[in-house]
Amino acid sequence: YLPAVLYMSITGIVFWTILKGGNHHLTILPWISMILHGITPIAAFVGFILFPPLKKVSYVKVWKWLLPPLAFVIYTLIRGLFIHWYPYTILNPETAGGYMGVMGYVAGILIGAYLVGVVLVCIGNYRFKSKKTS
Repeated sequence: YLPAVLYMSITGIVFWTILKGGNHHLTILPWISMILHGITPIAAFVGFILFPPLKKVSYVKVWKWLLPPLAFVIYTLIRGLFIHWYPYTILNPETAGGYMGVMGYVAGILIGAYLVGVVLVCIGNYRFKSKKTS
């Protein structure tokens, strides 16, 4: 479940730092966006802290966890070319400063996701070890 915690954590971080307050997702009601993008990530992280992994996790796996979000971005950009709609302003070349702007956001988020993933593995392995000895 650690990849899911990573994805939710990144969703929360991006929402609270880049997207909060903007018209980033006009197709859903603001309170739904707040629950999906703001509150659920916090709940996922709290659940991770309260219920640590049942086994030690390798740091190498963090790179593999970045593949599904990267696939989502690639799919979204290709699809957006055809239907002229992007789910977030940071993925829309017209609002993010062209494709270089989008790639800047994506690169920054991927680097941040990797670092957050490493931190989650550290916390999970520490909590696993402390849970095992208590």
